[in-house]
Amino acid sequence: MRSFSISLLGAVASMALSLAAVAQAPAPEPAPPAVRATVNGEKIMSDAVEARQYDLIAKDTILESVLTESRQLSRLPAVAQDLKGLMTAVVQENPDASKEAIMAIVQEKSVAYTQVLAVRKVRPKLFADVEAKAIDELIDEQLMLQDAKKQNLAADDGAAAKAVEGLPKRAGADGEPLHKLLVAWDKRALPSATARIKAQMAWKASVNARLGSEPDDATLAKELAALKQGAKIEKP
Repeated sequence: MRSFSISLLGAVASMALSLAAVAQAPAPEPAPPAVRATVNGEKIMSDAVEARQYDLIAKDTILESVLTESRQLSRLPAVAQDLKGLMTAVVQENPDASKEAIMAIVQEKSVAYTQVLAVRKVRPKLFADVEAKAIDELIDEQLMLQDAKKQNLAADDGAAAKAVEGLPKRAGADGEPLHKLLVAWDKRALPSATARIKAQMAWKASVNARLGSEPDDATLAKELAALKQGAKIEKP
């Protein structure tokens, strides 16, 4: 009986450590920001690119990738062994709970565990898929801001804040799959979404001031193309 208890406690401890390592341990120290592009001598840094990548990745893409990967991970022997240990830990921590209550707790923790693993695995590919677009958008916005600055124009902060509030959010109801992840994703994307809106508003005001009329999308695109032709853009 004593050896069984020691074995059980060892399983509980092992599972607790495994969960902590995956879900609770601090992330590795990020690399210092690096220059990803320059626009007329002004730098676009890697942290700005990363924030825009969070902004660009669609909710459906996140859900499909993470849920698919978490199902695959749950079939791996190492992960399956961790999940068995999780059940042992839950039973140990809830000795008076019913079988149904135990299974509900195990299900919730198992899903969270595999999803944490899945996010860490799929995030590099999700980011790689939108990296070029993120850099190109930031280059365009830098050109917009530079043009507006020449005319001493900037976006109205109040109008920009109102516009940002109306942006669609990835996170929906609390019971939605990956709700906590999507809330965190929106939070990381918010600064870049705000910068995007402010650049677009300043740019529209700049073109309006230069042409003397409210520009449509075609005019804005034409003016931006002209800016690009005369700009010095470098991607290290």
